[in-house]
Amino acid sequence: MLYRTHLAFGIIIGIITWSWIGFRQAYSNIWGLWFGGFIFFGLLSIGALLPDIDHPKSKLGNKIPKTSHFFHFVFGHRGFFHSLFFVVILSGILLVLFGNMISFPFMIGMLSHLFSDCLSTEGINLIYPFHQLSVKGFIETGSIAEFIVFFLAVAFILTTIFGRFIF
Repeated sequence: MLYRTHLAFGIIIGIITWSWIGFRQAYSNIWGLWFGGFIFFGLLSIGALLPDIDHPKSKLGNKIPKTSHFFHFVFGHRGFFHSLFFVVILSGILLVLFGNMISFPFMIGMLSHLFSDCLSTEGINLIYPFHQLSVKGFIETGSIAEFIVFFLAVAFILTTIFGRFIF
């Protein structure tokens, strides 16, 4: 999937989490509703892009090319950084260092990335380096099908934000 689709999926999962789990209340108590939402969705967006740090041509990989090339050389694309192990390890480190208010949106973003890559024809191995849980979908990266998924995701996001269907 392209970065914009990963961001859209992340925001959708974030909206659902924000309203369903009640993080709106938790973040508004600590930082105020607007600032708390900015922090939550900002961290979630970074998490939604982070697994592609192992691809030098990704949006995030372009920003830190030496690091991205190193990770690509060591793990390859859609290896360790696209596994549940990476999500658990990084989320655990962030939880210990910064607490739940930082680690949770980051984790949600990374999980949304993995979910959206499961829909792609290239697929991912959720428990890399073990080979027992590879998941492949039906959407080719950069195809018209992905654009339609992205368009529908944006329509959902805007409809949710504005409270009505806007197209």
